[in-house]
Amino acid sequence: MLIQTLVLNLRIIHSSDTHGWLFGNPHDAEQNANFGDILSFISASKSQRTTIALDSGDFIQGCGLSDATKVQGEYVLEAWRQSFQHNEFFDYVTLGNHDEMIAESVKIMNENLLDENVHNHTISYNTFSNGGAVSARFKFATLDNVKYLITGFMYDMTPVQPLTIKSFMTEMSNDQLFSSLVKNADAFIILIHIGWNQHPEGYHFIYEQIRSMSPGPIIILGGHEHQAAYIYPVRINESFKNPFPETMSEGFDVNVIFAESANYFKELTIIDFDVQKINGVRKLINVNRTIIKSNKQLFLKEVQLNEFNNANANKIQAYIDEKVTELNILKQIGVAPQPYIFLNPNTADTNSIWNLWMKEIVPKTLQKLPDASKLKGEVVNIIGTSFFNNDILQGPIFVNDLYVTVPYTNEWFYDYPEIKGKDLKAIFCEMIGGCKAVKAPTGFPKYFLSENVNDLEAEKIYSVILTDYDNSRFEDKAKKLGISIKRDEGYYGNITPFAVYQQFVETYWKM
Repeated sequence: MLIQTLVLNLRIIHSSDTHGWLFGNPHDAEQNANFGDILSFISASKSQRTTIALDSGDFIQGCGLSDATKVQGEYVLEAWRQSFQHNEFFDYVTLGNHDEMIAESVKIMNENLLDENVHNHTISYNTFSNGGAVSARFKFATLDNVKYLITGFMYDMTPVQPLTIKSFMTEMSNDQLFSSLVKNADAFIILIHIGWNQHPEGYHFIYEQIRSMSPGPIIILGGHEHQAAYIYPVRINESFKNPFPETMSEGFDVNVIFAESANYFKELTIIDFDVQKINGVRKLINVNRTIIKSNKQLFLKEVQLNEFNNANANKIQAYIDEKVTELNILKQIGVAPQPYIFLNPNTADTNSIWNLWMKEIVPKTLQKLPDASKLKGEVVNIIGTSFFNNDILQGPIFVNDLYVTVPYTNEWFYDYPEIKGKDLKAIFCEMIGGCKAVKAPTGFPKYFLSENVNDLEAEKIYSVILTDYDNSRFEDKAKKLGISIKRDEGYYGNITPFAVYQQFVETYWKM
């Protein structure tokens, strides 16, 4: 006998990789919503329908409000702390890599997590501090008679002390607690700081671990790579044998959603669905995903209001506005003559931000420093593709944009003043996973070289400049290949990438 029960609609509001963008976009009037507007929108949605609001991490590093402070993120973390005092706003968030890599910022974060409200709104299953979980590891939430297990995972990385991260794959595979949690839930909402486009295997691993024990709906919400993504239904790996065929349709699991949200609060992801209970198994139906640009008028229209008058949200935004004024991050310091695109991997294209850095900024600024005289050969620059995470827009350059474009105020440059071309080629090709015989790899490799790698002359002497973030991989690959390289003592020029970019803007892009 077929027994059906329709459970009322659930709305998920999701964001990720906000990186301190709590004051709207000064370059785009269509992205005028600030944190107060976003909080007000969430609260209004909750008053109208069953809603849960979630974020997949990276709250700091990436704008002036976060990085122009004495301790990176101190104002941003305080604004989020204030928001967690009110259950009408974000329900649960997890941590990102930028939240766990700066010692002084981690200290503030840990202190905030002592606040019971902050602790209970923050979920990280595999991040620990001083032997214990840094926050709540999981939560159960019953929404419209469906019991959801909600948890968050951080990808494997080495955070600063006292934090430690255990492999989420190991924890899910071997932890009996996780198994018991899965078996005690009807459905699953998983926050993970990992990108779908670069690491779909992480999503599939989480899905397979849960699906091997439960037929319930699975919603995995990610971040990290600053791109929106949405996969529904999900084609499963052929190697995975789903023990619950009732969730399948023509090779797709219709009871699982993968989604990822864009960065900097540019937009919010909204996922609406119903859960239908059929013979005891809950299934997703009427699944709909909407992207709403962070525009106050669009938010108001969505919740059918003329204005937001949320006193708690307004108070939090007043704090943010005060700090933005105090830091003077919206002061204009230059004018960009054209847009420069970070997702353009063609380093020969003058519209590419990588071309700008390697062909303009480094030669005109870094290589003009007095210390440049110690370089022995032709100068080449290596830069990792995680260096930039946003375009440079044509028009006004604000102080804030310095932190957006090159948010590395705590990095330095290294230089290797004397490397043979054949050795440099071997190391670089190893760094990017191999070079083609005829031409350099197409697509988006992990690292760029300022010259075509196959144009390097075998016996010619080159001088290599790169940041300390990329230096460790450079040295590791040289060691693996048995190539002896010698770094110049001390830091090259004693200058940061941030300072190099600032000097370039103020010198060459004057107002």
